[in-house]
Amino acid sequence: MKYALVLGLIAGVLELIPIVGPIFAGALAVSIGMTSSLTLGVYALILFLGIQQLENNVLVPLVMRRHTGVHPVMILISILGGAQIAGVVGVLLAVPTAVFLQEMAEEWMSVKSKKSGGKLAV
Repeated sequence: MKYALVLGLIAGVLELIPIVGPIFAGALAVSIGMTSSLTLGVYALILFLGIQQLENNVLVPLVMRRHTGVHPVMILISILGGAQIAGVVGVLLAVPTAVFLQEMAEEWMSVKSKKSGGKLAV
């Protein structure tokens, strides 16, 4: 593909913009690919969709778990719930809210455990 290095650099920079950055980078790569041939544009589209699916559904939850301590499934559920409740703002606030709720639950369990003498009734 022509301008592959430039497109890669642009995609890396646009990746810093949440949600819309990768879409713009993918659209640009597909557009430039289609100027050469339709099949190259389709290959670029398939590649960008595959990379985004891998990143959004595997890599991001694993990195978030490592840094926040929240299980990846809970991160995905919180992001989906945040999107349903508040759209883009909900997606951006979903992980911090999940971390806050987990910390509150752990603190509550700790206090409850101390009050009951180390025995936690389930």
